[in-house]
Amino acid sequence: SLSSFLHARSSLPPHLSVGFVPTMGALHSGHVSLLQAAAAENDVVIGSIFVNPKQFGPGEDFESYPRSMSSDASRMSSA
Repeated sequence: SLSSFLHARSSLPPHLSVGFVPTMGALHSGHVSLLQAAAAENDVVIGSIFVNPKQFGPGEDFESYPRSMSSDASRMSSA
């Protein structure tokens, strides 16, 4: 959530740069590349996982969209 992001940001020294990588989970090598690029360009990287129901139209598979939080968190941490 925005409040979680703002809380995390406010807990860091203001001189640090922060890279933000929003995702819908189901992380793959493209996401890892984005996280690595953000890490190369910033002091801190914050990644998010949010499966946005508004990105799915009627009859699309929001309910069956892959959700693998532990695997995704592990990939984010190791990137």
